[in-house]
Amino acid sequence: MEDKTDPVYDFERFQTMSSCKKAASLYKLLECRLEEDSYNSAHTLLNMILPDSSDTKIITCDKKLVNGIELCDIMIFDKSAIYLVHVKAKFNGESIRAVCSQIRNAADYIYREITLGRSTGIFDQYWKELTKAAAKPTTHGNEVKSVLENMTKKTFKEYFKEGRDIIFVLACRDTRKNAEFIEFGDNSGLLKVPLAEEIQKKIKENTSEVISKLTKEKFLTEDGHLTNKFILKGKNTKEAFIEKIKQWKCIKNKKTARNVSKVLMSGLSKSKSTIAKMDIIRLLKDFERYNVDDRKLQLKLLSIKKDFP
Repeated sequence: MEDKTDPVYDFERFQTMSSCKKAASLYKLLECRLEEDSYNSAHTLLNMILPDSSDTKIITCDKKLVNGIELCDIMIFDKSAIYLVHVKAKFNGESIRAVCSQIRNAADYIYREITLGRSTGIFDQYWKELTKAAAKPTTHGNEVKSVLENMTKKTFKEYFKEGRDIIFVLACRDTRKNAEFIEFGDNSGLLKVPLAEEIQKKIKENTSEVISKLTKEKFLTEDGHLTNKFILKGKNTKEAFIEKIKQWKCIKNKKTARNVSKVLMSGLSKSKSTIAKMDIIRLLKDFERYNVDDRKLQLKLLSIKKDFP
């Protein structure tokens, strides 16, 4: 397949096309390596080919800021949920730390608006930003403006308050062959570094009991990887962690406790993209406080291994 550089969008021209030609234009993007801005804009074109009867709407929102906060790059509505998608091109410490901060700030504003009775005006202000006329009519801005004005501001605001799930999505669009993303659960071993064998080498007494206790206390997974709990608590409170495990019957003294701590800490340096993973773990922890009546603000991770939307 021929490599092509980032495409030039002309949404004025797209608006005059039939649905088939719009779809063909979208398909041609398969031949392009899309930069982040173009990747986000392509979702506006995707929305243009959805049938009028579709319950799904896709809004490109990147670079629209309210009080310095970007709610998302791409907003997707359907019957049951709103997806606030934040797209990053690389899974590394710098970009992931930035997007985690964006998501945390956006979630704080939305949480205050819909649960605490504290009107932040975030939805009114965001509507105003999204419905501004585009400086360049060939960009996606005017198409987004049209979609939202047809929706009406009242409906837009109600989408966030009608009982739909509000789901933040951290989407990492990293097409590098050696890129390492993560899967997570309540106590997943995100760093994917097996440490049970290392513990057996360093700890000569009661080894199996130590590993069993670390697993029971959820500092290790069943297959011997570090858990969220250790990364959030053990790393940041090293001495407290050592004092805690020193009290276990299977650990004889403080020296053994320190050795256990060193082995667990070594897992951080052996993993790829450790800083990025730790930022995500902290963000997951923050989301535990976002309870909305009988539902929660949710956070999902998405690994995208292609340039096409």
